[in-house]
Formats: sequence, structure tokens, C-alpha cells
Amino acid sequence: MSYTHLCPEERYYIEIELKKGTSQNKIAEALERSQSNISREIKRNTGQRGYRHKQAEDFAQERHKNKPKQARHATRESLFWASQPKQAAKTNATTYASGGPDSSSSPRPDPTSGSEHRLQMT
Repeated sequence: MSYTHLCPEERYYIEIELKKGTSQNKIAEALERSQSNISREIKRNTGQRGYRHKQAEDFAQERHKNKPKQARHATRESLFWASQPKQAAKTNATTYASGGPDSSSSPRPDPTSGSEHRLQMT
């Protein structure tokens, strides 16, 4: 599942619908987003005068700018490799429990598969 940030047009739609009194569930359905995503957006970006789309966009940009550089540049592959000690321990336990290592068919994680749980036979 890929995460996409709300765009300015979506934030504008949220502002208009909130002023009309539309529920967060209806807004989420219209934008094809989860209700929790809309709820978080409203909670994080509501100022003293309520939810305003321009202010919400500014708040979001400021949060992104102040995020640690490492968090901004984390990629799927870097996150995959960061999880490898746990995966390697699990793989070794499985390998030795089944009668020992077999170098011709030892499972090896595939960093390009998009899932840390898939194994590729080599």
C-alpha cells in the first residue's frame, strides 16, 4: 500500500465540506481516503479559526521541512534492509530446524519485491 499526501485541492474540499457540516465519513468517501486520514488531517491542521486549507497546507509543509533528513529520505529498500537482522534470525532458525543449511536452495529475501515477508529461492 502506498501513502500519498493530501493535495491542496483535497484540503480545499475538506474545508468547504466542513463548513457545510458534512461528516468526516462522507468527506473520506468522496475523496476515497480513510476516515482516520481525514480525522488526522483536521486534528493536525485546525487553527484558532477552524480548518482552513491554506493554513493546513502551510502546516503540512512546515512539518515536512522540520522532519529529520533520514525520515524524509527513507526508501522501501532502506527500510527493508533495516529489518534484516530479525528476518535473518528467523530464516536461520527455520533452516537449522529443518535439518541444516542447504546452500543450493537457501531462501534469500528479495529487496525489490515490495514485501519483507516474501522469500526468493536461489
